[in-house]
Amino acid sequence: AVSAVSRSHQFNLSASAVLKLAIESNPKKGRGLRAALAKFIKCQPTHVSHVLSGRYHFTLEQAEAACRYFKFTDEATDYVLLLVNWERAGTVQLKSAYKRRIDAVVQEHRRVSSVVPEHGVLTQEQRLVYYSHWHYGAIHMCLSIERFKKGEQGCQRIGSLSAIS
Repeated sequence: AVSAVSRSHQFNLSASAVLKLAIESNPKKGRGLRAALAKFIKCQPTHVSHVLSGRYHFTLEQAEAACRYFKFTDEATDYVLLLVNWERAGTVQLKSAYKRRIDAVVQEHRRVSSVVPEHGVLTQEQRLVYYSHWHYGAIHMCLSIERFKKGEQGCQRIGSLSAIS
């Protein structure tokens, strides 16, 4: 889900497009996920469909709950909420104010992305899985430590990480 947000940084997508990417990037292309999301955020599935099609917008509360449902990071949630505020803004001045904030976040993301080298390029689906839970990053970091790279000690350490959650 986080990479859906990263992708929106690259293409300046709407909040509904970010959530749609999060849904479609799940196994089975998110089959049944819209109904589960609707139940989680306490609205009708048709409302979720209308939002994802771009006809309506989530309230801030619904958008925040959707971010929790997809386990977005705090930074990703803040970005989605900025997008929702921008989409729902009623005046040109307010829309411009939110657009400046969004542009600043996108610029910062691009700056950080250009400094952090990529060793390999993951597909969108792989990124969504990797960033979906802290375990993947913890396992990655654990395996970057020389003594845990191979053998039983590495497996034991990874096993103890899964017991934490």
